[in-house]
Amino acid sequence: MTWLRMLAMRLRAMFAKPEMDRALDEELQSHFDMLVEQNIGRGMPREEAQRAARLELGGADQIRELVHDQRGLPLLESLWQDVRYGARMLRKSPGFTTVAVLTLALGIGANTAVFSLIDAVPLRTLSVASPHELVLFSDSPAGGSGSGTQTGRWNVFSNENYSYFRAHGASFTELCAFESGWNDLQIRVAGAAGRPDGAHGRLVTGNFFSFLGLSASAGRLFTPDDDRLGAPPTVVLNYPYWVRKFHADPSMLGKVLEINGVAFTVIGVGPRTFLDVKFDRPDLWLPLVFQPQVMSDKIYSEDPQEYWLNIIARLKRGVTLRQAQTVVNGQLKQILLTQAHRETAQEIADSYIQLAPGAYGISYLRATYSEALRVLAAIVAIVLLIVCANVANLLLSRSSARQQEISIRLVLGASRSRLLRQLLTESLLLAVLGGALGILVARWGSQLLTSLVLRDPSVNASIDGHVLLFTAGVSMLAGTLFGLVPALRSSRADLVTQVNRAGPRLRFGVTNALVVFQIAASVVLLIGAGLFLRTLRKLAGQELGFDEDHLLVVRIDPQAGGYDPVQTPGLYQALIDRVEELQGVVSATVAFSEPLSGSSWTSNFSIEGLPPRPAREVIVHKELVGPHYFQTEGIPILLGRDIGPQDRLGTSLVTVINKTMAREFFPGVNPIGKRFSLGSPFNSKEAMTIVGVAADARYYSLRDPVPPMEFCAAFQVPQANSHSSAYARAVEVRVTGNPKAIATEIPSAIAQVAASLPVTRVTILKEQVSDSLWQNRSAAQLSSAFAILALLLACIGVYGTTAHSVSRRTREIGIRIALGAQRSTVLVLITKECLILVTTGLVIGASAALATTKIIANQLFGIRANDPMTFVSVSGLLLLVALAACYIPARRATRVDPMVALRYE
Repeated sequence: MTWLRMLAMRLRAMFAKPEMDRALDEELQSHFDMLVEQNIGRGMPREEAQRAARLELGGADQIRELVHDQRGLPLLESLWQDVRYGARMLRKSPGFTTVAVLTLALGIGANTAVFSLIDAVPLRTLSVASPHELVLFSDSPAGGSGSGTQTGRWNVFSNENYSYFRAHGASFTELCAFESGWNDLQIRVAGAAGRPDGAHGRLVTGNFFSFLGLSASAGRLFTPDDDRLGAPPTVVLNYPYWVRKFHADPSMLGKVLEINGVAFTVIGVGPRTFLDVKFDRPDLWLPLVFQPQVMSDKIYSEDPQEYWLNIIARLKRGVTLRQAQTVVNGQLKQILLTQAHRETAQEIADSYIQLAPGAYGISYLRATYSEALRVLAAIVAIVLLIVCANVANLLLSRSSARQQEISIRLVLGASRSRLLRQLLTESLLLAVLGGALGILVARWGSQLLTSLVLRDPSVNASIDGHVLLFTAGVSMLAGTLFGLVPALRSSRADLVTQVNRAGPRLRFGVTNALVVFQIAASVVLLIGAGLFLRTLRKLAGQELGFDEDHLLVVRIDPQAGGYDPVQTPGLYQALIDRVEELQGVVSATVAFSEPLSGSSWTSNFSIEGLPPRPAREVIVHKELVGPHYFQTEGIPILLGRDIGPQDRLGTSLVTVINKTMAREFFPGVNPIGKRFSLGSPFNSKEAMTIVGVAADARYYSLRDPVPPMEFCAAFQVPQANSHSSAYARAVEVRVTGNPKAIATEIPSAIAQVAASLPVTRVTILKEQVSDSLWQNRSAAQLSSAFAILALLLACIGVYGTTAHSVSRRTREIGIRIALGAQRSTVLVLITKECLILVTTGLVIGASAALATTKIIANQLFGIRANDPMTFVSVSGLLLLVALAACYIPARRATRVDPMVALRYE
């Protein structure tokens, strides 16, 4: 290992230079004294002997340099010299350094903050054993359950499906399943007084934790024995919930929790860092076999058409994802062919499973915000390029002031490569300082972005090792980008011109190109921001179809309150009667979910007297509503009547459909009196008669078209098997004035009727509508903020370039004025040159925007990606602002004193 010893010796020589220099001086002095004595011994006088010794020994400085080159690491030492010299030069220009570092900190900090968000959402892998071996039977984030016929892509599965795949899983070493949604639970420590607390729980198979290779933080986790019929009810707490609710009390192990009225024994606490496969951090996990007790519902395992499970597997070694998918889809077809209810041949042919890599789990945030984060990343990348162009312009202006220094260094023998390296080192120093300050910006910015973009406190967009590595890479890249062109230009200085300072007018081709780029990039960002702002305006200004200004929604939980479906009609009527007694209340009703709540409940259906159609063609969104629902909502009834108090248990099942359903499924006929049933084929026992047609309302989305909807009577639910799992979860109240004035009275009124009924939330519908726009609002706010920053940087670039041009042309301007040029002519001359730059940037930027805004076309509403009004408005705004930026130095040019200008150096 000779080279290692050599490296160690050179490192020692570099870091122990003073000691080794003293030793070398002593050795040289010893040789010199020995040569002097030898010369004296030959009969030379001492002075002549010393002179001869010096000639024979050679120059001491040259020897020291030669020995040092052999002993040390010259490249590292010269780099260190460059760093020290660059630091001194930056310290000598504090104004320039401060502006450059702050500008870079904004650009690098913004990129780092966005990357921390991307690292926390799309790039985060599951904290489990061997995550890249995992395969999901679907990575769709949709939760909840579905019943009836499935066709197309399968995202959720029944117990029967899971059992079949597990028994025939030739491509996998093991499979496990978990509930696709989660359950809202009421929990209380057994024997404790007071009302139970709300929590979220997920049902999982007994091998869930062992399959993922996880260990308990305390106690133990589930085994397959915990998920068998007859097993004692057990529960595993999630670590954050254990800490938050029970203060990490180890004595909770073995205690009994009453969960929705059923006693479960706490057997363990989950891993500290495990968020769950769906990244939604449930408060606790329960065995799948206890689904009926937890959900207070029928036994899903006995219904082959109740789809409610996600499935995850581990691939066998040597099996590819494509091979496994082929096998799984063949098995799905086999399952459908052997089932008793038998889908049609076309539905079977259209059914398929899309296997997906499971390392990243199933993330609603990733599915919802990945595209928005990519757009945001592109925006901040453009901002960083503008920042680099701005700092490059600063360096170019600074380099022109240093041309005499650079030329003298070249004359004295410095190589151009050595000079280029020195200038690049200064640029990289700026980038390092900007990156270091950018990390502080990112720490604040990542928290702001999380609240604006995701609004999910469980997302930890922290500045970890990945993010720091990204910041270092971005800083080095930025330093190279903004430093290379000024360094190349400075190292090619004309020696004679720069030493003599003849001072001809310089052509700032590179500078102008950088300004044009900044303007063009700003145009792209401003147009994008304008499109998002107009989208927000269109969404907020559309007709909703219901009265948002006078509606109040109170969320309740009858299941958690101990009510069964037979008791709910009486409960609902008592609540309505009590709330309508309050002063200022016009009417009240109940519903499964309120408008824009995010809840969606769909099914296929069959119309009496018509042949069955493919399930995918007859999908209806269904709602469970109480009497006078449409009156309370302020939705007009176009035909027939509203759901009324007469629609009770024991009467014929009725429904009200919306205009879209009437148009699509009953074209050209009056739908009143027509009957249909949920599922396929038509079931006369569960058939509902249409008694009304209501106007369309933006019930689920402000952006998507209104879907076909049917509203069934909540008081008739117990006898309708298709709705047997549904409970009304909202009391909706229409008031005469401001809903806030009565918001505090309604929970008290509900408590007077049903003291054990949990009231989980009180919402003013207008605020919920506003809340549904938060993603569009945050997109508009963020894009506008970055666009304004880009515009500011571009204007600074325009101002700096124009000011620098005026200062370089002071003699020329003075001569023009001395020869009779009007000051207005000089103003027009400077402004014209600036206008050419701005116009060029506008044309290039608008052309680029025409191509790039297509990327965000699917995020717009009511406008096109090439919206003329946005393009014209942005162009006019930027033109005005840029002209204002160049007006100040242009006006300064008109005030040049010719006598002072002629003496200007």
